Amino acid sequence: MNYTMIYDKIMNPLDDSLVLDQLLEAYAEGSSFYSALTKRFSKDKNLLYSKSARDELHASIFNRWKKSLLSITPEQYNKAIRDKLYKKNIFKLVSFLEKVPDVKTEKEATDILNKTYQDKELSEAMEEYRWDSIGEFSGWTHISERYINGKQTRTPKIEHRLYINTDLMDVHKMSKIFMDKCIAKKLPYYFKIGECDRRDDNIVIYSDTKLLPHYLGVLKEIEDEYPDLVKRCGRPPILSGVIRNWIGYGSEPIQLSGQESFNGIRAKSIEKAIDEELLSWYRNHKDTTMTIQGQTISLQEYFVRQVVKTKIKRMLDYRRKHPNNNYIKYTEQEIQSKDFAKRMANMVRAQMPSIFSNYMYDKKQTVKIEVPIKKDVNATIYSSDITTEFKKFISIIKANDPGFVKRVKKRIELDAVKRGIDPNKYCFDIENADLLRKQDGEPIKKKTSTTDKKEEKKGPRQPINDTPRYHRPAGTPTSYKPMTDAEIRESQRKLAECPPVQETGKKKVSPTNDTPKYHRPAGTPTFYKPMTDEEIRESQRKLAEVPMVKVKTKKVTQ
Repeated sequence: MNYTMIYDKIMNPLDDSLVLDQLLEAYAEGSSFYSALTKRFSKDKNLLYSKSARDELHASIFNRWKKSLLSITPEQYNKAIRDKLYKKNIFKLVSFLEKVPDVKTEKEATDILNKTYQDKELSEAMEEYRWDSIGEFSGWTHISERYINGKQTRTPKIEHRLYINTDLMDVHKMSKIFMDKCIAKKLPYYFKIGECDRRDDNIVIYSDTKLLPHYLGVLKEIEDEYPDLVKRCGRPPILSGVIRNWIGYGSEPIQLSGQESFNGIRAKSIEKAIDEELLSWYRNHKDTTMTIQGQTISLQEYFVRQVVKTKIKRMLDYRRKHPNNNYIKYTEQEIQSKDFAKRMANMVRAQMPSIFSNYMYDKKQTVKIEVPIKKDVNATIYSSDITTEFKKFISIIKANDPGFVKRVKKRIELDAVKRGIDPNKYCFDIENADLLRKQDGEPIKKKTSTTDKKEEKKGPRQPINDTPRYHRPAGTPTSYKPMTDAEIRESQRKLAECPPVQETGKKKVSPTNDTPKYHRPAGTPTFYKPMTDEEIRESQRKLAEVPMVKVKTKKVTQ
């Protein structure tokens, strides 16, 4: 089975112009960027679901869970207790379930699971060992073979994700078909479903590397046997790699598993890249003039006016929506006056340098601008009001600067490498792509980004050797060649033998210190000052940071 083919057949999401347009559109909306990324294709999704399909799925899982717990022998339970998988209260739950008939609906199942029992030990056991105890408060329904079969199997290591964007009317049916096929093929399964949300990933299947093609095979069978079900599926999450037009692939962030998600890491990276390019563009073009209603103004002045216009409109809308609210101390006439708009514009203009200096580095820090309306009554503009309006510039920039999108993409690729993301296949982490090659027995290839390839055309990069005989101080750029032991010793000797600087017209005598903290190589003249430990370390650092080859780079106007 060719695992590398999975990687090769998936298109890089960043090579799709629709994806880049959607990323910028999500950013310009000004709300949670992560949330916007997960709902690009499901904003109008119907929230109705099939009650019969939901009953069938939940009843099937409950009955299988009950059957699994009843099929475990006392010896197996005792061993599980010794292994601390269970406590002795498991026997109380098993005795209870022996009297429980199979259920037919979700309500019957949840009534049993959620009931408060007079027997405290039974209540605790039910809470601890119920099949849905995993991810109980996550907002998702987690369906794990391990928790359904009484912890008799282990959950495979999560290294990859497969996303399905089903219609909510089909989410339970699709889930049951997938689960039943895995059981029939004796494949372990762990996936989660969103039962009532407008997301592009309402089914997320978790996989290790070995099982990944097997799950793709199961989904291929579903496509062949239930074509109408698949036709109703929407496009998977925007940053996922698309397989067969309806399945999304995403790498599990192995090093941050449980702390960060596939979309979460990429949302932070992309938002940062757009922030940087947008701010750079604005600084370079803020004095550019434009004509509006016959008046020529700078781009910065246009932006200030938009902030004021939006803020006053929101205040007016709030005033009109709550005409009898005594806590609103201003009138429509007061906030529509030219003097108020002018005061607000002046104060916004004065605070913009401070707001933009924090924009890239500390978004949690809020700047408040208090604009007087009348005595003891102010209108408050927050830095978020300004930055939200600032993000709307994206549409203007796209229309007037064809290179903007390309520069954003380049920034995303550069930041991707720092976060362990494959810049050539953005849906993959570098580590996870290597797992596929390793499974095929292929040598792990060093992947180069688009930027790396351009540098290679200019000239060969310096080789890097991290074996113990080389020493590279922390923070040294990896494009510089570190020193060998012999080079370090030679640098120490040369520096120790270097004569002192001669001052014109003055006789200068270098002091000599032979205390142990100084090191003087044998044969060094005593009138030369040897190096201290700190000076030796500094000389090593400086020599290690001297570039072996200087490459002239072309400055790119941003």
